[in-house]
Amino acid sequence: MKNDKNIDSILSDDIMNPNPLNINNVLSSDFSKINKEDKEEILKFVSKNGVETLEPLLTKRLGKFLFAMEEYDSSAKAYETVYLKNKDDKYSLLNACFIRSKYLKDFDNSNKMLKEFISKEQKFAPAYYNLACNYNREFLEFEETPENEYITKLKDKAVENLTKAFEIDKGLYSEALKDSALKGLEIKKIFEESKKQE
Repeated sequence: MKNDKNIDSILSDDIMNPNPLNINNVLSSDFSKINKEDKEEILKFVSKNGVETLEPLLTKRLGKFLFAMEEYDSSAKAYETVYLKNKDDKYSLLNACFIRSKYLKDFDNSNKMLKEFISKEQKFAPAYYNLACNYNREFLEFEETPENEYITKLKDKAVENLTKAFEIDKGLYSEALKDSALKGLEIKKIFEESKKQE
């Protein structure tokens, strides 16, 4: 069996390089060029050591790999670890929250992390955008549930956070028009309302 130092070289390969500018590019990667033994080696490493033991860049690459392998909980933990080690890496936190919400249906923890982040970084539009997606995703998940106040307020919270995101960054509008997480929201109307708030 290879030693753990081999993990560094596997994760340092070009295919593992996450592009921080586009969350979809970061999370959607083709790992078909990585051989089966290396994939197994990485999964064994995570099973033995967790995701906290590597330096941040390699941990980010590990998160990307684990996401592709549908190891969503470990992937989210890896991205959270990157953010905790480097608070300037805001997109790693957004990746963790996205994975928790969309794939693990862990809306409470994802929303809690985003709200804590927003309380410190009130001008970072992507955090409001992600929170809007989370609220709407949760609404869509439970919209068939017999009417209760919590569920009905989710859509209002989604609109409120999306409005705030648009107030800060109008460029998110084109992204919102394509985003399935915002299904059912009147994006154009919300965008127009956000312009009135200025």
